[in-house]
Amino acid sequence: MFYSVGAIAASFLITRVSKTERYDRSFVVTALLTGGLIIAMSMTVKYFIVYLIFMMLSSFFINIFQIRVVTCLQSISTAIDRGAVFSKMEIYTNITLPVGMVIWGLVSDIISIKYSLVLSGIGLFIVGVKAAVRPSGTAADKGHSDVL
Repeated sequence: MFYSVGAIAASFLITRVSKTERYDRSFVVTALLTGGLIIAMSMTVKYFIVYLIFMMLSSFFINIFQIRVVTCLQSISTAIDRGAVFSKMEIYTNITLPVGMVIWGLVSDIISIKYSLVLSGIGLFIVGVKAAVRPSGTAADKGHSDVL
């Protein structure tokens, strides 16, 4: 429920935000904030209501992050390739959830949820830092300075 509230709030915000906002700035900021919030979630496992608040905030930024990724993909892919790009994106998205449940379900007996949250938060934080340091090759090659 808390995750859905954050995602819905982000959707409403995105519909209100100006279309002239730079993608690189929002992509980097949301990646860094989401990574930080996921790490913060791992620190508050004993305080469940604080954990839920961090979950709601991270879902807010994950939704904005995902919208920016889709927008970036739309702007750098040709009209002919968009169907293939987004069908592969859906395949990857739909495969990762059950595979992740199987892997982390088995690993959860060995590794604490706290450490898996820290690792995933650090991973997303690294994505944000990489996006801040160097632009995407495809977008840079096409001259899109406002996209990643």
